[in-house]
Amino acid sequence: MQVTKKTWEVIGAITIVLALIIIIIFILFKEKTTDLEDLSDTVPIVEFPEEIDLSGPVEYLPNPIARSFVERFGSFSTESDYANVDDVMSLATVSLQTRLHRIAEEARQSISSAYYGVSTKVIAMEVVAETDSAASIKITTQRKESIDSPANTTISYQEIDLELVRNGDSWLVDNFQWN
Repeated sequence: MQVTKKTWEVIGAITIVLALIIIIIFILFKEKTTDLEDLSDTVPIVEFPEEIDLSGPVEYLPNPIARSFVERFGSFSTESDYANVDDVMSLATVSLQTRLHRIAEEARQSISSAYYGVSTKVIAMEVVAETDSAASIKITTQRKESIDSPANTTISYQEIDLELVRNGDSWLVDNFQWN
């Protein structure tokens, strides 16, 4: 069997395609490995005791509720019609829900045509006081504010104080104050 020029061209093209596929797989695998390696420097190693006592009552800490409330409430844009306020209603007491409704209505009435958005991320939490029925938490946030365009973003840091109350087995936000 004689190998023609066309056969060599097909073999060459297949070789090039396979080489490109291998290079792409290597690059993608390398990026994932690098990301994981970068995280290993920032994620603390948590050591657990050998035995954990599960016989007592389960304690529901307010921190996950506080984090969720602040990140969801503090992140919004004019394009979402302030749906962030609606998103946190289930995390709030009835009295705070009334205040949140007023905040949302005032914001919706003052919407301009210019884009405005804020993305909020909790970076630190400090439980200032806590009893069986109430907790005060000071939260430090990183906020990315975009004016006129999502590309025009500035970063700032802001604290918010939360007051939480126990509602059965869960916690609800009863008040907040941006500082």
